[in-house]
Amino acid sequence: MSRRGAGIETTDGFKTRTPFLTQFDVQASYDVKIGKTAKVTFLANAFNLVNTQTVLAYDQWTELSFGVPNPDFGKPETQVLAGHPPQFQAPFAMTLGARLRF
Repeated sequence: MSRRGAGIETTDGFKTRTPFLTQFDVQASYDVKIGKTAKVTFLANAFNLVNTQTVLAYDQWTELSFGVPNPDFGKPETQVLAGHPPQFQAPFAMTLGARLRF
């Protein structure tokens, strides 16, 4: 235990804050002319290209209720709903598409 605001001991070591989020996203498109005025654009979007999986939040509650220690203190947690899996940065995802202009 440390003084308030000094940080917490987590499963990833002593932390004063959650890690910075870094992400590398890429977008590419290619146009193909069809006839005089029509054009097809092929699109690809890649999100989190290097698949970084950073923890978004740690459990900071030292006690569940007065005098009852929290067994999950310092573990990754979800900030949305209690009892759900821990939240990590979104994994690699890719979208493909085509656009027709005429």
